[in-house]
Amino acid sequence: MRRNTAFYFIVLVTIVVLVACSNTSSTANSEYYASEDEAIENGLTEKDTILSVEKHQNSNLVFFEREENLGAAILTEKSGKYKFVRENPLFGFEGGGDYSTIVFVMKTEKGEEMEILTRRVFNMSVKKIVLEDEETKERVEIWNRISNDSKLFYYILGEKPLRVISIKE
Repeated sequence: MRRNTAFYFIVLVTIVVLVACSNTSSTANSEYYASEDEAIENGLTEKDTILSVEKHQNSNLVFFEREENLGAAILTEKSGKYKFVRENPLFGFEGGGDYSTIVFVMKTEKGEEMEILTRRVFNMSVKKIVLEDEETKERVEIWNRISNDSKLFYYILGEKPLRVISIKE
């Protein structure tokens, strides 16, 4: 009898551990709030600095910085209430060169995917980061040192091929 009890106890503990560890969602807060601002406030920690809220493909994306790492979340809406959902980890960057790059994918609750280009500037002589459309040669400034205290920058990639041009002044 003791052997069966020990076996069932071990199985139960194993199941509990597996269920607890299998939660891959990094949702900061699963509650819905009356406003977007309230959801953001409850989703961020005291270590977080909000960088921006961007509208893209009927979604509101929240970008924030925590200890020189980039965080990203989606604000979801249901029946006029909002929830802060962060499925991706914080993105850290290692030094070397003028900047370091990461491209990651964010998914909305509807399954839509968005590619996000993000970088951190290490070289203090870099004054601007500009993207250029490879076909039209149209340029978009996405970061400059004068108007941005953060060394992190990010851009929601569209369907056009873009390349990064680092402008030093």
